[in-house]
Amino acid sequence: MQFSKAAIAEAERALMQYSVMYTEKADGTLYVPGDLDLSGRQLHRLPNLLPVAVAGNFYCYNNFLTSLEGAPHSVGKGFYCYSNSLKSLKGAPHSVGGEFWCDVNQLSFLVHAPASVGSNFHCNDNPLVSLEGAPKSFKQMKSDFGIFQSWHEIPAHLKIA
Repeated sequence: MQFSKAAIAEAERALMQYSVMYTEKADGTLYVPGDLDLSGRQLHRLPNLLPVAVAGNFYCYNNFLTSLEGAPHSVGKGFYCYSNSLKSLKGAPHSVGGEFWCDVNQLSFLVHAPASVGSNFHCNDNPLVSLEGAPKSFKQMKSDFGIFQSWHEIPAHLKIA
């Protein structure tokens, strides 16, 4: 992925502000070898971390986020954005290596969810009208509509709004 120098500089400032160890890759992206934890920091929006790849987990739960815009473009393990005020998953990475937790938000739809989640996808306690937009690949999906082992197991009426 190509990122502007300004976007990379903005991401570096945010990582330094939160005392996160990182290295710069040859392509200019920033690599966090462990976890990146922004949970419980009273955030209303994420800093621009799009040029960041996180090898571990990304935590941004217990904030006041309404979207995931600015989230890292890559997360190797789990992505934890539960207990916010998310109305959209816009900005979520395309794939997450581990679990994805978006429970206890204000989501009506799952559009912009990662296409692939390496482990479980959790979306309980949201005012969802369907599971449209949910990942097509996961180990287990846990929702207020039930627990599903695959996309094919989800009833057709829940796959569309």
